[in-house]
Amino acid sequence: AAATAAAATAAAEEEEPLAGRDEAARPARRSRADAFLAQLQASPFYRGQLVYVHETRPAAAQPQPPPSGLCPAVTGLLRHAGIESLFSHQAAAVEQLLSRGHVMLATPTASGKSLAYSLPVLHAAATQPEARAMYIFPTKALAHDQLRALRSLASQGVGPLFGLDVATYDGDTPQEERRARREGSRVLLTNPDMLHTAVLPAHKEWASLLSNLRYVVVDEAHMYSGAFGAHVASVLRRLRRLAAMYGGGGFRFACCSATLGNPRELFCRLTGAGAGGASGEPLLVVDWDGSPRGRRQLVLWNPPLSAQPTPLPEGKGVPLPEDEQPEGGRGP
Repeated sequence: AAATAAAATAAAEEEEPLAGRDEAARPARRSRADAFLAQLQASPFYRGQLVYVHETRPAAAQPQPPPSGLCPAVTGLLRHAGIESLFSHQAAAVEQLLSRGHVMLATPTASGKSLAYSLPVLHAAATQPEARAMYIFPTKALAHDQLRALRSLASQGVGPLFGLDVATYDGDTPQEERRARREGSRVLLTNPDMLHTAVLPAHKEWASLLSNLRYVVVDEAHMYSGAFGAHVASVLRRLRRLAAMYGGGGFRFACCSATLGNPRELFCRLTGAGAGGASGEPLLVVDWDGSPRGRRQLVLWNPPLSAQPTPLPEGKGVPLPEDEQPEGGRGP
């Protein structure tokens, strides 16, 4: 099969500008993107290689005020962070989680999914002294990225959430710190392997977290497919059973992915919760995007497997052996 590459170029919006864009630079930016694409399409060197071009139109943001159910401590954090409104998909997810429902966030990359699930978690931490939450990531790097982001958000201003105990629990956690994180962390960031090998088998030591669990976030949910996904689904069901045994079985799931074609089906199979699961619990699939986006041109590029379409220009690529040269001679 021929190799495939996708190139995306962003240009100016047609009517309503996006926040932070320099309006004077828009026409030049758009002409440069179009000129670059036209140059590729007209080049003899790339003739026949650009097999498909798809353009997505720009879209303005769809802002909504933060849900009224958020406590003053959380709305204060948003004000200090300069966030006056949420995108529509964020507001819908926050409302659903505050109303004790599950959420499957299936919106594009960089659309603000982490803020959508973190606001209800912070609300629970501010209003329920014993409330705990667990974030599950497929890699330690993602967990540490969210650790920094959540600590930064919780420390906006000087409010009741300042210095909230947020910690990771993974294979790199020192043994001497594990007990403190197990017993004191209000938000624990971990991965499926640690949940399977270190948390659930020692559930008596985790009784405080399990009995007060309010939210479980499963990020990058598309990673959990095939045999690995089946194992993680079993681990999450064990988590639900043990939490119920300790009195914390009423927690809600927030699953996220930017690359899903069947978000509802995956959520129900992965967690066992939601309208399609055995529990019949309410599930909201948020698959629309209220964040702003610019115009993009997606180009499907199908380069040749062996022969070049024309002799190689000076300084371009590596010449092919003579018996593989196309008609017209070999390149320099």
